[in-house]
Amino acid sequence: MIRYVDQHQKILDNNITLLIFAGNFDGRDGPYGIQEWMKSLKWGHMSDFHSQPVQYYKYLSDDDGSLLIGGNFKRYKNLNFLTVYAAGHMVPATQLALSRRMLSNIINDDGLEPLQAFIK
Repeated sequence: MIRYVDQHQKILDNNITLLIFAGNFDGRDGPYGIQEWMKSLKWGHMSDFHSQPVQYYKYLSDDDGSLLIGGNFKRYKNLNFLTVYAAGHMVPATQLALSRRMLSNIINDDGLEPLQAFIK
């Protein structure tokens, strides 16, 4: 096993946006296991991150362009944690449109956007 906690720590400390995500049906590395692992991060803002409310994550359907709720997330500063609904270990294999949207949020917007930001 390779220990990645130190690498995640460097990313957060250097103010680089970090996205951690898991499918809610992932029996291998699911959201609860990842949340336990995240407790080992020594980032100075972890208590602020944990105190943030859970928000719904939205994306547009590939089929008809409708707005769908695809998961829930927490975000504080440059740390984002997303639980993806109806997905297992390989999230992009089962939630392709959502995966494109979350990566676009990270690359273009520096973080995930709540549902309220999408409804006008």
